[in-house]
Amino acid sequence: MAESQKQDEIKLKVRTINELTKAGKFKEANLAAAQLKQLDPEDPTVTFIAEQAKNRRRVGRVQGLRSQQELFNLEAPQRRRSGSARR
Repeated sequence: MAESQKQDEIKLKVRTINELTKAGKFKEANLAAAQLKQLDPEDPTVTFIAEQAKNRRRVGRVQGLRSQQELFNLEAPQRRRSGSARR
């Protein structure tokens, strides 16, 4: 693969990763980052972008879990009231 073609492909992948991340599609961004890493595994910038995508996916997962936990905690008093009415 010619160097300029490889650089163009890297730019396209980086753009794709950024768009997917902005859209909240962290899993897809992580997959695109893995593909990017295969294009140039020795490039420290590519390595950084791949690691950053992996971390964003983890953060997204944690935020989802927190939202679920907050919802559960907000509904807890209602569950207790309906549970005590059954007795």
